[in-house]
Amino acid sequence: MFDALGEFLVTFSGSYPLPWALFVMAVVAGLSLVLFFFWEVVFRLLPALNPFRRRQRGG
Repeated sequence: MFDALGEFLVTFSGSYPLPWALFVMAVVAGLSLVLFFFWEVVFRLLPALNPFRRRQRGG
C-alpha cells in the first residue's frame, strides 16, 4: 500500500508540478488551521483545568 502511494506521489509530483504545488500548499494551509484551532482550544481549557486557580471575588 505504501509503495503504491509513494509511486503515485513521485509520478504526480514529476508529471504535474503546478497541481502538486497547489496540493502541497493546501495541505500546509489545512494543517496550520487544524493546529491553530487545536492549540486555541487547549489554551482556553487550561485555566478551567488548573486545580490551583484562585477564584475572583466580585467587586
